[in-house]
Amino acid sequence: MDESNKHAARSHEDVQATHKKWLRGLLGGTSNAIAIVVVSPLDVLKIRFQTQGELSRASTKTYQGIIHGASVIVREEGVRGLYKGLTVSMLRELTFTSARMGLYEPLRNFLAEGDKEISLAKKITAGLASGAIAATLFNPTDVLKIRFQADRSTSFETRRYKSVVGAFRDVIQTEGFFNGLYRGVGTTCVRAALLTGTQMSSYDHAKHTLVTACNFGDDMTTHLCASMFAGFMTSLVTNPVDVVRTRIMNETRATNAYPNPVAAFFRIATAEGIPGLYKGFVPSYLRLGSATVIAFMLFEQLRILAGIP
Repeated sequence: MDESNKHAARSHEDVQATHKKWLRGLLGGTSNAIAIVVVSPLDVLKIRFQTQGELSRASTKTYQGIIHGASVIVREEGVRGLYKGLTVSMLRELTFTSARMGLYEPLRNFLAEGDKEISLAKKITAGLASGAIAATLFNPTDVLKIRFQADRSTSFETRRYKSVVGAFRDVIQTEGFFNGLYRGVGTTCVRAALLTGTQMSSYDHAKHTLVTACNFGDDMTTHLCASMFAGFMTSLVTNPVDVVRTRIMNETRATNAYPNPVAAFFRIATAEGIPGLYKGFVPSYLRLGSATVIAFMLFEQLRILAGIP
């Protein structure tokens, strides 16, 4: 084969490799979008727990546990109340999650170029960076998701927003593009960085350890164990930041109870105690843990079907 043909062959291989890297991200986003359909009720419950009793240690609560909370929502808002914000949640997964999962491996490999084995620290760094970049790009979907899910209206006419497109338009008109759609972007970046840094690195490292050190096969049992571990670690690390982000994004400019993430963190901790930062942990873990297991299990099967190593 002459040099021109060799160069053409290498170029074709490079293009295919690039396509597979981004296809990996799209498959990740798709698997998470499917997972969110299953865990949407837990996501709504998490948001309701995080927004009730704001800046108060009062014991009176509208939602007193997962079963009670779900029954209250169904009684007052119907079963559809448990699926509020589902459309924008799926949009978020198809954009934000596709980006963070698509960026993770290229960044990880770039940081570990020339290394025989990729260290946990470099996996975490790649996850932190990919999460922060994706969150900055797609913060608007987070803002709308939280507002749809926090809305306790009992009829279509009294809803805060009637549609996703209408919500985008209303936020821009009343709060401005950046002040509205990019509200809480700093907190979102921190949460997304911690989420991706913890979730991707813990899954990646747990899977690698099970296969290389524990003689597991690269099969569904390994994927299940690794994803369960990743789900728990991610929930534990991100819950305080998640509470802060939810409070900031759910408020309007008129209230301004949380002027910035640091102030919000200390106001919540002072007024509600450390437990306030872990409000909604149980539904959050059930939601994030379940979603992590479903998403990674689906992703691995889609990856195999697509022929991606």
